[in-house]
Amino acid sequence: MKTSIEEIPEELWQVACAREAVIRPLAAFTHVGRAEIEAAATTLGIRRAYVYRILAAYRRRPQTSTLVPKHRGRPQNARVLEGKVEAVIESAITGFYLTRERPRFSDLMREIEARCHSETLDAPDYRTVRRRLNHFDARQVTAARHGGKRAREMFGPALPQQRPVDPLSLVEIDHTPVDVIVVEEQSRLPLGRPWLSLAVDVPTRMVAGFHLSFDDPSALAAALVLTHAVLPKESWLAERQILYRGR
Repeated sequence: MKTSIEEIPEELWQVACAREAVIRPLAAFTHVGRAEIEAAATTLGIRRAYVYRILAAYRRRPQTSTLVPKHRGRPQNARVLEGKVEAVIESAITGFYLTRERPRFSDLMREIEARCHSETLDAPDYRTVRRRLNHFDARQVTAARHGGKRAREMFGPALPQQRPVDPLSLVEIDHTPVDVIVVEEQSRLPLGRPWLSLAVDVPTRMVAGFHLSFDDPSALAAALVLTHAVLPKESWLAERQILYRGR
């Protein structure tokens, strides 16, 4: 299954960026000598054979994501319990834990242990049960234990009862990482992905203001977005040589 950039952990993405700074110049040459490969291996702290491998992969697909380190070993969500134990856990969660009586997690563990004992099965530890429980949809768990009303209050869309119709009567601010990698102007080394903060007018869906920065979303970013939204734009447009025709 293909992994999107948003799903790549930041530390792995930084490793990929460091690798690209070394691998990209090598990929520009048709033939790379052993000395260059050894120098790259020393710089990146990896084996020479692995440099050849990622160099070939980068030539086929010259993107930063190609150089993201691959996880080895058992997949993160792999399950190694026998099927009968898995069935006991799922049955106990759905039939015992997800009820309006709201039993505690310790009660769930005792219920699973009792069911496993009656079927002469080895009971799982609490970490395993906790992971299985975390795989259930949070809204489903809340609805089963606290009712649909609580689930709607906690997980339903936080929208006003009546949609606003007047411009600027409701403005929403949100932040998202931009789907581009910014590089340094001279060295062309990757600097990272900037954050785009937008103030959107809900009735008209027009962008009232924005802020672009490498800093993580914060109260300061929201304040800068609001500042950009409320202040006149003539001087801001003139600085960027953008033609503006006023009324």
